[in-house]
Amino acid sequence: MATNERVQIEKAITALRKENINLKQIESEGLGDTVKKILGQFGITEGLVKRVLGKSCNCGGRRKLLNRLFPYAKKD
Repeated sequence: MATNERVQIEKAITALRKENINLKQIESEGLGDTVKKILGQFGITEGLVKRVLGKSCNCGGRRKLLNRLFPYAKKD
């Protein structure tokens, strides 16, 4: 992993800690939401992917597909 990537990851983790963000407290509809949260923890966002690839990655579409294919049980 490149030094720049490590710095970005550390900044993302530090920012989440400062905001007291706990992913366990945020409900997920399915696997897609969980994947988005985990990647976000490492600073990997749709905007970053778009800047790197130069085009949209359809992250939102993939998230919705994964949520439909692998939904979590709703808590009543």
